[in-house]
Amino acid sequence: MHNNYGAFLVSQRRLPEALEQFNEAYSQDPILPSHNKNLGDVLLRLGDNAQAAYFLERASSFGPANGDTYAQLGEAYAKLGRFPEALRALQTARKLLTESAAQSTAGDRLQEKIAWVQELINRIEAGMHTASPTQ
Repeated sequence: MHNNYGAFLVSQRRLPEALEQFNEAYSQDPILPSHNKNLGDVLLRLGDNAQAAYFLERASSFGPANGDTYAQLGEAYAKLGRFPEALRALQTARKLLTESAAQSTAGDRLQEKIAWVQELINRIEAGMHTASPTQ
């Protein structure tokens, strides 16, 4: 119930209230991937990137591979300046989302996500090359 209400609150952009609901759901079952993912999602939206990464890492380790979770994890890592980890997570997200798009009727939405993930990968790679010492 707390998880569903939290999702409703997110849709209403009531993030602090959603965080309370997701925390309550998490306290009842801390190893459920969706509880960890939802906490990570809201924390990322609120700008708490370190905590977001923690819960998204947990979500990715507890459940089946999920492209959305890895995309959010990559975003959190990028915001923390952890670029190699961000690239790995985003490349995993791209692979999983591409596989889902091939099997789904929601292809347009997934293609938009794949394009967003690819754009973030490109920006991180460009930044990493720019920061690399030249010979």
